[in-house]
Amino acid sequence: MRQAAAVAAGRGIRLAIHQNVEAQAGKNSMGNYITVSRHTVSTPIVKKYVFIFLLLIIGPVAVSLVNYLLGDRGANWQTADRSSAGLLPKASEHPDAMVRVFAARTVRWRGIFAVHTWIVVKERDADRYSRYDYTAWGEPIRIDGFAPDGRWFGALPETVVGVYGDRAETLIPKIRSVI
Repeated sequence: MRQAAAVAAGRGIRLAIHQNVEAQAGKNSMGNYITVSRHTVSTPIVKKYVFIFLLLIIGPVAVSLVNYLLGDRGANWQTADRSSAGLLPKASEHPDAMVRVFAARTVRWRGIFAVHTWIVVKERDADRYSRYDYTAWGEPIRIDGFAPDGRWFGALPETVVGVYGDRAETLIPKIRSVI
């Protein structure tokens, strides 16, 4: 893309085009002097920001791609492990209210870019957890369709956020009201 800057100087107009061209000088049809000069813009700052952008965007995608390629890609999603990962204590052994958001890598190549998230809640003194998933199949919000801390098609979940005690007690009705 041409970047041009015109600077009025008396009767003449100087036009500097920011690209590599041979130096030329002459008059235009109106008798004004036009100078097109060889001018190369040094862009170390632009190069630095492009490098940082690529590092921040391409770097994580490349790491995820390598993890995907080195992982167990041959596993069939239909027979993948969906069992509990053992991240939650038994509900009856944990009397306080609790809200946790879990995330696990999605299936196949989508796992390079995406995670599946779900919410697990337990009210004070409850003897079980409730899990809420949004899935693209079946019911829009799946309730207790899987183990609360279950693997997502073989992928081990991680806790994104955990809220406990009185604060969790105030959040649980709000969460259930929007579900």
